[in-house]
Amino acid sequence: MRILVVLVSLAHADSSIPSPAPGGTWQERCRSALAQAQAAAGKEEGGFAAGKLEIVKKKVRFDAWIRDSEHARFYNGKPAHYVLEVLEKKNQEPGQLGADVMGPHDPQASAGLSKWTRERYASMDVQIAEYKKVEIFNRLFRPAMDACLR
Repeated sequence: MRILVVLVSLAHADSSIPSPAPGGTWQERCRSALAQAQAAAGKEEGGFAAGKLEIVKKKVRFDAWIRDSEHARFYNGKPAHYVLEVLEKKNQEPGQLGADVMGPHDPQASAGLSKWTRERYASMDVQIAEYKKVEIFNRLFRPAMDACLR
C-alpha cells in the first residue's frame, strides 16, 4: 500500500522547472534593447550592424568603429568610435549630464550623455563624426539606454 501511495504522489508531483523572473536580469533586458537599436541603426547605416555588443560581469557595452570622412579628416584616417556602456553602480541620486554639438548643416557632429539612477550608470559618446551617423546613434540608442536604466 505504501508503494502505491509513493507512486501516486510521484505521478502528481510538480516536475516543471520554475520560470525565470519576468524579463530576466537587467543585463539581458539591456542587451535586448541595445540589440534592437543596433539592428534598426544597421538598416540605416551598415557600420552599426558590425558593432560589438557584449555583457561583461556587471556591464553591458556596445562598440562600433565606423568609417567616417569627418572623423578621418581630423584623426589621420581613423574610423569614428561609437560607444554606449551601462554598468551596475550605486549612486546617491539620479541625474544626467551631457551635450550634443550637431546640426543638419554642420558637417561635424559630436554627442555625449551620461545618465544614472540609484543602481546603474550609463554613458554614450561619439566625437567629431558625420551628422547623419551621429543623428542615427542618438535617435535609436538613447531610448535603448533609457530602457537599460529602468
